[in-house]
Amino acid sequence: MSDWSSPLNIPFLDGNEIDGLTAATPLDEFKFRGAMTVDEYWLQSGEQNWLVWALINLSFLVGGLYLLAMRVCTWMAPVSMLVTLLILSIVFYDSGSSGSFGSPLFQLSTGATMMGAFFIVTDPVTSPNSVRGQFLFGFGVGLLTFIIRNYGAYPEGLAFAILLMNGCSPLIDHIEFRLKPERADVR
Repeated sequence: MSDWSSPLNIPFLDGNEIDGLTAATPLDEFKFRGAMTVDEYWLQSGEQNWLVWALINLSFLVGGLYLLAMRVCTWMAPVSMLVTLLILSIVFYDSGSSGSFGSPLFQLSTGATMMGAFFIVTDPVTSPNSVRGQFLFGFGVGLLTFIIRNYGAYPEGLAFAILLMNGCSPLIDHIEFRLKPERADVR
């Protein structure tokens, strides 16, 4: 499932060319780089692909900040998720050996990190209702994303992390209801 072919300009029978094809994301290329160190990987692959993904994630970050400013969603779950992912990537960053998981900036600016943080984790139907529950939900998504990305078989773990934490949302709400019925201000 994670073996992607590189894009090619292949003409169709009618003479038109294919506009684009699916190719590996930076997370996939980086995870399966073999015994190359981080510096060797960047020298071989260049930074073009990564910079495009960083720009896409920056755009999602700007859109997410706009949603927060307009009070469309709350800040607890996305901030908790991003801070958890940032802290784990700082703690486990080994300055670029062949077993490195990538820099904290690489972890935050590739894959579906920002899109997931602001447009999926904040879903009011599948996330907990309480403030503490949203913090716990975001922490769980960040933790599971880091674990699946770096120790699992898939280069991107965000979708699985969100699905697993969505399954835990009713339990988080149940525990929070028993502790204190504190509710988040969600529209």
